[in-house]
Amino acid sequence: IVIVATGLSIPNIPPIDGIDLAVGYENVSLVTEEFENKSVLILG
Repeated sequence: IVIVATGLSIPNIPPIDGIDLAVGYENVSLVTEEFENKSVLILG
């Protein structure tokens, strides 16, 4: 798992239908065992 965060303090949330259903990085678990045997796609 690779997460790169460049430190913007105010998120830029584009006006996209359904964006409220997306999971932000702040809600992603850091426990790697939770991702075993799963496919993970990180965009951003």
